[in-house]
Parts: sequence; structure tokens; C-alpha cells
Amino acid sequence: MSKPAEPKAAESAVPRTRVNKTVFIGSAAGILAIALWAMLAKDNAESVIGSMVGWVSVNMGWYYFLVVSLVVVFVLATALTRVGRTSSDRTIPSRSSACSPGRPCCSPRASAST
Repeated sequence: MSKPAEPKAAESAVPRTRVNKTVFIGSAAGILAIALWAMLAKDNAESVIGSMVGWVSVNMGWYYFLVVSLVVVFVLATALTRVGRTSSDRTIPSRSSACSPGRPCCSPRASAST
């Protein structure tokens, strides 16, 4: 009888996060372009960015205040409810490893309780 195959390193390790290269490269290029512009043409960047911030604060100040207020309420509600107590520890088994013959897989809570 042969012994069971050992799990591959990739199967036992935490799955890697995949990066969308198009979004990453586009974002990096935009950030670098604005940073270079601000370093090389300091006076021009200062006047353009200053007028943009002035326009936003005059014309959309109420919207900015609303968005910031909603974000603060969301963060506080998340922190003070049960969701905020969720562990970020990676030792919690994934659904695929928690589901096996004889173990219910209908919910993470059911899988964790058996």
C-alpha cells in the first residue's frame, strides 16, 4: 500500500493575492506623473492644485462634508459591532479546507462548530 501524498507547498500556504497589472501600472504611472510635475514645475503645480482645491471647497464643500461624515459613521459602526471583533489571524481554515465528508459546509459558523 502506498502512503498518501503529502500536500504541495502551494496547497498548504495562504493563497496569494493577485494584482490587476493594468490597474497597478496605470495608477503607478499617474502617481509618478503628478509627483514629477509637482517637483519639476513647483509654481505651476501649486497654482493649479490650489485653484482645484479652492473650487472643490466652494462648490462641493457640502458633498465633501457628507462623504467624510458617512465614512466616519461607517468606521465607527464597524468597529463597535460584531464585525469589528473579527480576527484577522490567518489560522482560521478556509471554506475549502473546512468542508470535508461528514462536516456541514452550509455556513462558516456550522463548519467551525463541528
